[in-house]
Amino acid sequence: MQLPDRLRSLARRAHRRLERTVYPLGNAVACPFCGWTGFRFLSAGRFHRPNRLCPRCGSLERYRMLPLVLDRVLADRPAGAPPPRILELAPKPCFTAYCRGRGWRYLSSDLMSPLAMVRGDLRRMPLASGTFDVIVCFHVLEHIHEDAAAFAELGRLLAPGGVAILCVPIGGARTQEGAPEADWERLYGQHDHVRFYGTDLEDRLRAAGLAVTRVDTLAYFTPAQLDRHALRGDDRYLFLARPGAAP
Repeated sequence: MQLPDRLRSLARRAHRRLERTVYPLGNAVACPFCGWTGFRFLSAGRFHRPNRLCPRCGSLERYRMLPLVLDRVLADRPAGAPPPRILELAPKPCFTAYCRGRGWRYLSSDLMSPLAMVRGDLRRMPLASGTFDVIVCFHVLEHIHEDAAAFAELGRLLAPGGVAILCVPIGGARTQEGAPEADWERLYGQHDHVRFYGTDLEDRLRAAGLAVTRVDTLAYFTPAQLDRHALRGDDRYLFLARPGAAP
């Protein structure tokens, strides 16, 4: 390692130590998962962008959106209904703990993660049809070659009236794919991303028989929510997909 690299590494460690010492002192931001409050969240990511990572539960912006989205999605459940059935794909401990803490019927699945309760390929899931009221699928679809098969599985797994909450990296209006594997990181942002979705993901989901609503989170959440939970990040759009060919 060259000297400048060493200095940069030392500076990053010093900065992170300073963050962990100073940031818990305030009350400007709060994590809706674990209740942590502070001056701001920790920096995170390849470019160490500030105000991203909860130091207690490890949630990033996209996951801190979930409690607020679920408040709306589940608001119309009738009184006395059984707890919602939730499937999380590629589980994150912050969301797992949140669901269990509310007594929801929670299941997680992934092809490789040791945190998953069920090992499953989203193109061919080992689960019964019509099983889930909510499916959470964040930053998964861009890893799957045959995404049309994954879309169809989402529709199959949803119960009537259920919703899949989807989040993917978005790079414009039109999806980019088909490049050689050697170019994936350069073109799609990560070495194991097989495409870079555009907002035309809506059309791809509809082609699989799903009704889709694209959510612009900058309008969906109030300015107070965006600031309090530090929700302004790389993922501006969520997609709510439901069984059926029309919204």
